[in-house]
Amino acid sequence: MKQLEWEFQNRTESFVALVSQAQHDSSRQQEKALKSFLEVSYSREASDAIAFLLRYVDATVIQQFSNNYLFSTTLPCELKTDIFVRPISDEMMMRGNTGRFIIYTHQPDGSETQLRFTNKSAVVYYLMYLIDRHQKAGWLAPLSLKKNRELFVELYCCAYDIPRVKAQERCEQLLHRTDGNKIRAGRENDVIYDIRRHLEAAFKAQPYSYRPYAMTAHDHLSVSPHLIHFVGDAEMLLQYNFA
Repeated sequence: MKQLEWEFQNRTESFVALVSQAQHDSSRQQEKALKSFLEVSYSREASDAIAFLLRYVDATVIQQFSNNYLFSTTLPCELKTDIFVRPISDEMMMRGNTGRFIIYTHQPDGSETQLRFTNKSAVVYYLMYLIDRHQKAGWLAPLSLKKNRELFVELYCCAYDIPRVKAQERCEQLLHRTDGNKIRAGRENDVIYDIRRHLEAAFKAQPYSYRPYAMTAHDHLSVSPHLIHFVGDAEMLLQYNFA
Protein backbone atom coordinates (compact mmCIF):
# COMPACT_ATOMS: atom_id res chain seq x y z
CA MET A 1 0.00 0.00 0.00
CA LYS A 2 2.80 2.42 0.89
CA GLN A 3 4.53 1.56 -2.38
CA LEU A 4 1.41 2.49 -4.37
CA GLU A 5 0.98 5.74 -2.45
CA TRP A 6 4.63 6.54 -3.17
CA GLU A 7 4.12 5.85 -6.88
CA PHE A 8 1.10 8.18 -7.05
CA GLN A 9 3.02 10.93 -5.27
CA ASN A 10 6.12 10.42 -7.40
CA ARG A 11 4.18 10.65 -10.69
CA THR A 12 2.39 13.81 -9.53
CA GLU A 13 5.67 15.43 -8.51
CA SER A 14 7.19 14.53 -11.88
CA PHE A 15 4.27 16.12 -13.71
CA VAL A 16 4.42 19.29 -11.58
CA ALA A 17 8.14 19.52 -12.36
CA LEU A 18 7.48 19.05 -16.08
CA VAL A 19 4.90 21.87 -16.15
CA SER A 20 7.16 24.11 -14.08
CA GLN A 21 9.96 23.61 -16.57
CA ALA A 22 7.59 24.41 -19.43
CA GLN A 23 6.52 27.60 -17.66
CA HIS A 24 10.11 28.80 -17.39
CA ASP A 25 11.37 27.37 -20.67
CA SER A 26 9.09 27.97 -23.64
CA SER A 27 11.31 25.96 -25.98
CA ARG A 28 9.71 23.69 -28.54
CA GLN A 29 11.19 20.66 -26.81
CA GLN A 30 9.52 21.46 -23.48
CA GLU A 31 6.22 22.22 -25.20
CA LYS A 32 6.37 18.92 -27.08
CA ALA A 33 7.15 16.98 -23.89
CA LEU A 34 4.18 18.49 -22.04
CA LYS A 35 1.74 17.91 -24.90
CA SER A 36 2.97 14.35 -25.33
CA PHE A 37 2.26 13.73 -21.64
CA LEU A 38 -1.26 15.15 -21.91
CA GLU A 39 -2.15 13.37 -25.15
CA VAL A 40 -2.29 9.99 -23.43
CA SER A 41 -5.36 11.20 -21.52
CA TYR A 42 -6.88 13.79 -23.84
CA SER A 43 -7.33 14.48 -27.54
CA ARG A 44 -4.65 16.53 -29.27
CA GLU A 45 -6.94 19.55 -29.46
CA ALA A 46 -7.77 19.37 -25.76
CA SER A 47 -4.09 18.80 -24.90
CA ASP A 48 -3.14 22.03 -26.69
CA ALA A 49 -5.72 23.99 -24.71
CA ILE A 50 -4.79 22.39 -21.36
CA ALA A 51 -1.06 22.91 -21.97
CA PHE A 52 -1.75 26.60 -22.66
CA LEU A 53 -3.72 27.03 -19.43
CA LEU A 54 -1.19 25.14 -17.30
CA ARG A 55 1.46 27.72 -18.15
CA TYR A 56 -0.44 30.32 -16.10
CA VAL A 57 -1.30 28.45 -12.89
CA ASP A 58 0.68 27.76 -9.73
CA ALA A 59 2.10 24.46 -8.47
CA THR A 60 -0.90 23.80 -6.19
CA VAL A 61 -3.36 23.93 -9.09
CA ILE A 62 -1.06 21.76 -11.22
CA GLN A 63 -0.89 19.16 -8.45
CA GLN A 64 -4.68 19.18 -8.03
CA PHE A 65 -5.11 18.76 -11.78
CA SER A 66 -2.67 15.86 -11.76
CA ASN A 67 -4.41 14.10 -8.87
CA ASN A 68 -7.94 14.60 -10.19
CA TYR A 69 -7.53 14.32 -13.95
CA LEU A 70 -4.31 12.44 -14.73
CA PHE A 71 -3.33 9.99 -12.02
CA SER A 72 -5.76 8.07 -9.87
CA THR A 73 -5.26 8.19 -6.12
CA THR A 74 -7.80 5.40 -5.69
CA LEU A 75 -6.04 2.42 -4.13
CA PRO A 76 -6.84 -1.15 -5.24
CA CYS A 77 -8.52 -2.07 -1.94
CA GLU A 78 -11.10 0.68 -2.59
CA LEU A 79 -12.05 -0.54 -6.07
CA LYS A 80 -15.39 -2.26 -6.54
CA THR A 81 -15.80 -2.90 -10.27
CA ASP A 82 -14.75 -6.21 -11.84
CA ILE A 83 -13.63 -6.66 -15.44
CA PHE A 84 -14.72 -9.84 -17.23
CA VAL A 85 -13.35 -11.19 -20.51
CA ARG A 86 -15.69 -13.77 -22.03
CA PRO A 87 -15.76 -15.66 -25.32
CA ILE A 88 -18.61 -14.96 -27.70
CA SER A 89 -21.25 -17.68 -27.74
CA ASP A 90 -21.22 -18.04 -31.52
CA GLU A 91 -18.55 -17.01 -34.05
CA MET A 92 -21.38 -15.74 -36.26
CA MET A 93 -21.42 -12.81 -33.81
CA MET A 94 -18.03 -11.67 -35.13
CA ARG A 95 -18.73 -8.49 -37.05
CA GLY A 96 -17.36 -4.96 -36.90
CA ASN A 97 -15.12 -4.64 -33.85
CA THR A 98 -16.67 -7.66 -32.12
CA GLY A 99 -14.08 -10.43 -32.05
CA ARG A 100 -13.88 -13.77 -30.28
CA PHE A 101 -13.76 -12.15 -26.85
CA ILE A 102 -15.96 -9.50 -25.25
CA ILE A 103 -14.91 -7.27 -22.34
CA TYR A 104 -17.43 -6.23 -19.68
CA THR A 105 -17.42 -4.15 -16.53
CA HIS A 106 -19.36 -5.79 -13.67
CA GLN A 107 -20.61 -3.42 -10.99
CA PRO A 108 -21.39 -4.30 -7.32
CA ASP A 109 -25.13 -3.99 -8.04
CA GLY A 110 -24.84 -6.77 -10.63
CA SER A 111 -25.16 -4.55 -13.68
CA GLU A 112 -22.80 -5.07 -16.59
CA THR A 113 -21.59 -2.83 -19.39
CA GLN A 114 -19.88 -4.12 -22.50
CA LEU A 115 -16.79 -2.11 -23.38
CA ARG A 116 -16.81 -1.06 -27.04
CA PHE A 117 -13.79 0.62 -28.54
CA THR A 118 -13.41 2.46 -31.83
CA ASN A 119 -11.33 -0.17 -33.61
CA LYS A 120 -9.94 -3.70 -33.33
CA SER A 121 -6.45 -2.48 -32.41
CA ALA A 122 -7.82 -0.81 -29.28
CA VAL A 123 -9.58 -4.03 -28.23
CA VAL A 124 -6.40 -6.09 -28.66
CA TYR A 125 -4.30 -3.43 -26.92
CA TYR A 126 -6.60 -3.45 -23.88
CA LEU A 127 -6.68 -7.26 -23.84
CA MET A 128 -2.87 -7.22 -23.71
CA TYR A 129 -2.93 -5.00 -20.62
CA LEU A 130 -5.70 -6.99 -18.92
CA ILE A 131 -3.79 -10.23 -19.44
CA ASP A 132 -0.56 -8.77 -18.07
CA ARG A 133 -2.29 -7.13 -15.08
CA HIS A 134 -4.15 -10.35 -14.23
CA GLN A 135 -0.87 -12.27 -14.17
CA LYS A 136 1.14 -9.82 -12.06
CA ALA A 137 0.62 -8.09 -8.72
CA GLY A 138 2.06 -4.80 -7.48
CA TRP A 139 3.05 -1.72 -9.42
CA LEU A 140 3.84 -2.40 -13.09
CA ALA A 141 5.67 -0.34 -15.67
CA PRO A 142 3.72 0.27 -18.89
CA LEU A 143 4.11 -2.40 -21.54
CA SER A 144 6.39 -1.80 -24.49
CA LEU A 145 4.54 -2.53 -27.71
CA LYS A 146 7.86 -2.60 -29.55
CA LYS A 147 9.22 -5.36 -27.29
CA ASN A 148 5.94 -7.28 -27.47
CA ARG A 149 5.12 -6.77 -31.15
CA GLU A 150 5.20 -10.51 -32.03
CA LEU A 151 2.95 -11.47 -29.12
CA PHE A 152 0.64 -8.56 -29.93
CA VAL A 153 0.27 -9.86 -33.50
CA GLU A 154 -0.44 -13.37 -32.20
CA LEU A 155 -3.06 -12.00 -29.81
CA TYR A 156 -4.59 -10.00 -32.68
CA CYS A 157 -4.95 -13.16 -34.78
CA CYS A 158 -6.39 -15.02 -31.79
CA ALA A 159 -8.99 -12.32 -31.10
CA TYR A 160 -9.96 -11.74 -34.74
CA ASP A 161 -10.17 -13.79 -37.91
CA ILE A 162 -7.49 -11.75 -39.65
CA PRO A 163 -4.44 -12.67 -41.78
CA ARG A 164 -1.16 -12.42 -39.86
CA VAL A 165 0.27 -9.94 -42.36
CA LYS A 166 -2.71 -7.62 -41.77
CA ALA A 167 -2.25 -7.84 -38.00
CA GLN A 168 1.45 -7.01 -38.46
CA GLU A 169 0.54 -3.94 -40.54
CA ARG A 170 -1.81 -2.68 -37.84
CA CYS A 171 0.80 -3.24 -35.16
CA GLU A 172 3.35 -1.25 -37.16
CA GLN A 173 0.82 1.56 -37.61
CA LEU A 174 0.66 1.86 -33.84
CA LEU A 175 4.46 2.00 -33.58
CA HIS A 176 5.29 4.47 -36.36
CA ARG A 177 4.01 6.24 -39.45
CA THR A 178 5.70 7.85 -42.40
CA ASP A 179 5.29 11.51 -43.31
CA GLY A 180 7.09 11.96 -46.60
CA ASN A 181 10.65 10.89 -45.88
CA LYS A 182 10.21 11.24 -42.12
CA ILE A 183 9.23 8.51 -39.67
CA ARG A 184 6.97 9.79 -36.92
CA ALA A 185 5.34 8.32 -33.82
CA GLY A 186 2.51 5.96 -34.62
CA ARG A 187 -1.06 5.79 -33.37
CA GLU A 188 -0.40 4.11 -30.02
CA ASN A 189 -1.32 7.24 -28.04
CA ASP A 190 -4.55 7.53 -30.05
CA VAL A 191 -5.46 3.96 -29.06
CA ILE A 192 -4.70 4.70 -25.38
CA TYR A 193 -6.86 7.81 -25.51
CA ASP A 194 -9.68 5.83 -27.17
CA ILE A 195 -9.56 3.17 -24.43
CA ARG A 196 -9.61 5.79 -21.68
CA ARG A 197 -12.50 7.65 -23.33
CA HIS A 198 -14.67 4.56 -23.57
CA LEU A 199 -13.81 3.44 -20.04
CA GLU A 200 -14.77 6.86 -18.72
CA ALA A 201 -18.13 6.59 -20.52
CA ALA A 202 -18.73 3.10 -19.11
CA PHE A 203 -18.04 4.31 -15.55
CA LYS A 204 -19.98 7.57 -15.87
CA ALA A 205 -23.11 6.36 -14.08
CA GLN A 206 -21.09 4.71 -11.29
CA PRO A 207 -19.56 6.27 -8.15
CA TYR A 208 -16.18 4.70 -8.97
CA SER A 209 -13.24 6.03 -10.95
CA TYR A 210 -12.30 4.50 -14.30
CA ARG A 211 -8.68 5.63 -14.01
CA PRO A 212 -7.24 2.56 -12.21
CA TYR A 213 -8.67 0.46 -15.06
CA ALA A 214 -6.94 2.49 -17.76
CA MET A 215 -3.35 2.73 -18.90
CA THR A 216 -1.38 5.76 -20.04
CA ALA A 217 1.92 5.97 -21.90
CA HIS A 218 3.53 6.27 -18.46
CA ASP A 219 1.41 3.89 -16.36
CA HIS A 220 0.09 0.35 -16.40
CA LEU A 221 -3.34 -0.51 -14.98
CA SER A 222 -3.40 -0.10 -11.19
CA VAL A 223 -6.51 -2.23 -10.60
CA SER A 224 -5.97 -5.39 -8.54
CA PRO A 225 -5.39 -8.60 -10.56
CA HIS A 226 -8.21 -10.19 -8.52
CA LEU A 227 -10.76 -7.88 -10.17
CA ILE A 228 -9.90 -9.11 -13.68
CA HIS A 229 -11.53 -12.38 -14.74
CA PHE A 230 -11.08 -14.55 -17.83
CA VAL A 231 -14.06 -16.86 -18.19
CA GLY A 232 -14.40 -20.15 -20.09
CA ASP A 233 -12.45 -20.30 -23.34
CA ALA A 234 -11.10 -16.81 -22.62
CA GLU A 235 -8.74 -18.46 -20.14
CA MET A 236 -6.63 -19.50 -23.13
CA LEU A 237 -5.51 -15.85 -23.36
CA LEU A 238 -3.52 -16.31 -20.17
CA GLN A 239 -0.97 -18.34 -22.15
CA TYR A 240 0.48 -15.02 -23.36
CA ASN A 241 3.32 -13.66 -21.26
CA PHE A 242 4.31 -10.10 -22.13
CA ALA A 243 7.71 -8.61 -21.34
